[in-house]
Amino acid sequence: MKRAIVAAAVLSAVFASVGAFAAQETGVLTIKGAVVGNPCTFVDGKSEETVILKQISINDINNEVINSAIAKNSEETKLLTITCPTVTVNDHVNVRIVSPSMDDNGFIANQNTAPTSPQKVGFMLTGTGGGQVVNNALNAITIPGNELVGGQEYQIPLTVHYARNGDETTQGDVIATVRLEVSSD
Repeated sequence: MKRAIVAAAVLSAVFASVGAFAAQETGVLTIKGAVVGNPCTFVDGKSEETVILKQISINDINNEVINSAIAKNSEETKLLTITCPTVTVNDHVNVRIVSPSMDDNGFIANQNTAPTSPQKVGFMLTGTGGGQVVNNALNAITIPGNELVGGQEYQIPLTVHYARNGDETTQGDVIATVRLEVSSD
């Protein structure tokens, strides 16, 4: 008998709460969007480049400021080129640099896995006007639409620098790879 009374009380509470919730106001949010193709592509044969920096002495590396691009023996990219046939004068194209080995300061760590590979030394990239490129920054390099209108080819201006991110380093081969992602707004 006690079980039946308890069960009836629980069921009454459930039905009463349903009635309480049913009286609430509701709203609707509709979300619409579109996925479109990228208006920019790399020009055939100009989507990859290997930049080989001249050797730099360990003293030159160790005497530089930590987390700064070293001007000595830097090199500019000469090949990476895009075209954006549907971009208008009012558009902007963004080139984002992405690398799992790039930190928030823009330091790209050495990815050489050899046991004798130096630590605390790597690379930094600078873009137009010397601005430091930071990992995953949406507007790492912004190209105005007027430089791309009508499918003009645009060579992405990057300068590759040696850099260090810690105390004194050792000598050895340094290597790294980054990915460039191009999008338009």
